[in-house]
Amino acid sequence: MTVEELIELLESQPQDAEVRLAIQQRWPFEHRIAGVAGPDEIKDQLLADLEEDNEDGPADEELESEVQTRCGNVVYIGEGGQLGYLPSVAKVAFE
Repeated sequence: MTVEELIELLESQPQDAEVRLAIQQRWPFEHRIAGVAGPDEIKDQLLADLEEDNEDGPADEELESEVQTRCGNVVYIGEGGQLGYLPSVAKVAFE
């Protein structure tokens, strides 16, 4: 799924609704979302980590290459803790 596809799916939902992750198919759990990390956030963290290791810091092209090598063009949604079982009324949407 792309970010664009996820946005399209979310646009039809109530704007004040909490977003959770439904994990597993047979015994689904619901989880909080802790945050989102995409290429920009990953690049910033890699830059900070690499600058600690190398006082001069990498060239921008090197950093872009490092981000692409490590994670590509991916946005990660971080899991923020299990809340419990997914309510059965929501479970049917994933069957």
